[in-house]
Amino acid sequence: MSGLNVENFNLFAKKPTAKPAQKPIVAPATPEIVEEAIQSGIEDIIIVTGKAKRPIEDHFDANVELEQSLASQGKDELLALVEETTGINIHFIRQKRPLGLGHAVLQAKAFVGNEPFIVMLGDDIMEDEIPLTKQLINTYDATRASALAVMQIPHEDTDKYGVIAPNEEVSPGLYDVNHFVEKPKIIQISGVSPEYVYEAAASCLGLGVDAIELNMGCPAKKVCNVLAGSALLKDEALVAKILRAAVDAVDIPIYLKTRLGWDHNNKNILTIAQMAQDIGVKSIAIHGRTRSDFYTGEADFALIAEVKRRLQIPVFANGDIISPEKALQVMQQTDADGLYIGRGALGKPWLFQQIKDYFATGYYATPDKDFIIELMLQHIELIHQHYGEVLGVRYARKHFKWYLQANLSILGDITALFDVFAKIEGVDEQLAFIERL
Repeated sequence: MSGLNVENFNLFAKKPTAKPAQKPIVAPATPEIVEEAIQSGIEDIIIVTGKAKRPIEDHFDANVELEQSLASQGKDELLALVEETTGINIHFIRQKRPLGLGHAVLQAKAFVGNEPFIVMLGDDIMEDEIPLTKQLINTYDATRASALAVMQIPHEDTDKYGVIAPNEEVSPGLYDVNHFVEKPKIIQISGVSPEYVYEAAASCLGLGVDAIELNMGCPAKKVCNVLAGSALLKDEALVAKILRAAVDAVDIPIYLKTRLGWDHNNKNILTIAQMAQDIGVKSIAIHGRTRSDFYTGEADFALIAEVKRRLQIPVFANGDIISPEKALQVMQQTDADGLYIGRGALGKPWLFQQIKDYFATGYYATPDKDFIIELMLQHIELIHQHYGEVLGVRYARKHFKWYLQANLSILGDITALFDVFAKIEGVDEQLAFIERL
């Protein structure tokens, strides 16, 4: 939840006294959000909806038959609750394309104007005598500045959340915010000598990064031909020097990404992993193949499981994770602290959410054609914006191909369309082509 005063961009963080709800809410959170808004004195509620969200609008329509039935039965308390929900000012605005939270909030701009407003999300439901929303409103009234609610988390979990840097505690539980980041920034580097890696790591500090990952897993010839990437695995002494150079260069965490070894006769990951931990590397991600495998055959997770048993630092598994079921299988087989996913998400960036849902509930949603087309359009538009028209059109081609290849069961066998798409030279023409699929 966050509030905004468009005239004052100072930011205050409120540490609420509320605690997470003890009883998990398995129904849609929208009614809970509306109830808290009402309890906090909010008179106008804007709900931004999208495709397949019409039931949310229907939920808040007046039910005359129900009200009459409750009245005839003398159930006054239930009647009052129903009338309270249907009697407030709820407005619905549609977000025609799933372009993210920021875009959803902007849909209400014409309605809100320059008035203060609060964004309410149902990610976490908190219980307190004073609703969390009301606490934020009180903070805004007292400071006339933007306010957001925060919670304290263990240091080892900071890579999972947005983080604030407070200046000072203005009053109990209220902090003036210096700055914040949505997620810690991590940059990946590789190099062929300790000297180069030391300089590269030191220079990263000027970019404001929170951690650095050393890539000793890339199998590409252009990398291995200069003895970087996974080629380093042939020289354990050089690996040790490079790792030590990176650790000595900075006071932020150094991570390592690597493979099982150079080839099947030289699987030295147990040695490399122990060496990395002893030198001071803070986590290691291991792809379950050797460099000579490239991406052929199947990933082998047995050695990753053994690394996990031997090491105290976090160990991440990587390779062939193309579905939620496979993700769970790998986690169970290796007992890894997490997963690295690369090629498995090409053409289906929703894989991460599917895995999260599957781990939490045992179920996950499968996107339909309309969803894929809408997301593809959003993705291609972002590519154009980031790279410009010339490079954007070129990069869009490979992503379009990945979407086709990864979703044959949903889109049908339309890979032949790529040959047509590859000849399109304009931004608008690419988007129009996708819309006609």
